[in-house]
Amino acid sequence: MYYLIKEFEIDKNPNVEFAIADIRDEDAVKWLYETFRPTLIFHTAAYKHVPLMEDNAYESVKLNILATKTLADLAIAYKVKKFIFISTDKAVNPISVMGMSKRIAETYLNYLSVKKKTIFLITRFGNILGSSGSVLPLFLKQLESGSSLTVTNLETTRFFINKNKACRLILEIASWHKPDNNLFTFNMGTPIKIIDLAKVLISLKNKGNTIEIIGLRPGEKIHEEIVSSEETLESTTHLDIFKVNPKTVYSNKTVTLQELKHITPAMSNDKIKLILEDCICQLQRSPTLLFAI
Repeated sequence: MYYLIKEFEIDKNPNVEFAIADIRDEDAVKWLYETFRPTLIFHTAAYKHVPLMEDNAYESVKLNILATKTLADLAIAYKVKKFIFISTDKAVNPISVMGMSKRIAETYLNYLSVKKKTIFLITRFGNILGSSGSVLPLFLKQLESGSSLTVTNLETTRFFINKNKACRLILEIASWHKPDNNLFTFNMGTPIKIIDLAKVLISLKNKGNTIEIIGLRPGEKIHEEIVSSEETLESTTHLDIFKVNPKTVYSNKTVTLQELKHITPAMSNDKIKLILEDCICQLQRSPTLLFAI
């Protein structure tokens, strides 16, 4: 936040206000809505690091799911016009705490988009190239220190997208007047093998670093996907933006996620993950989602 404020000071832009608040704090969020009366919200706040969330499942649920619900419910109450949610390819066929938390949040917003006047839009994409916690800064640090570049598996691939391109595409979707869909993904090209990325960096830097295969960490997949077997991709008027459409017709079965509200920090990560897995199973059986949460 400090560096962001300084950046705007350099640009001499006075029409920006900054506030630090915890989106898990409903009173703080209400104050933000009441004070600023936003018409457009970009919800980017989330815990995104897969192995970290395997070890901190309680925090993942509280922030990625329940705080998202708070923001969305209050957006409706305060008549926000559009709410753009930043999701991830890890929400597709999720096996990790992080992926499941984002998929549940996605689905809740899908449910609201059918019922409410606020337009909820979801953008699902892969790794932001060079972002905090991603593999590229780690590799560069390992190169400079002379240590081995650590790769989880010889076959591991990931989708990558440049942060400027991702931001431009999110803004493009936000500018659409009344989209006939609410879940989108981007053209991220062909998945890149992580070991190939490591080899290219070693070659470019002309260093003598080796590559060490360390094995998949908890919650990680060898390959990520941008749509599940229950979804289809459809082109839009923009070459780099695709609609994600569910194959299954909506039903009226209620999905109960009440148990998520009753998790505690004392619960084991394994127990919380089992609760999340049960929620995902419910969502797969009943994609229409009359939520009880």
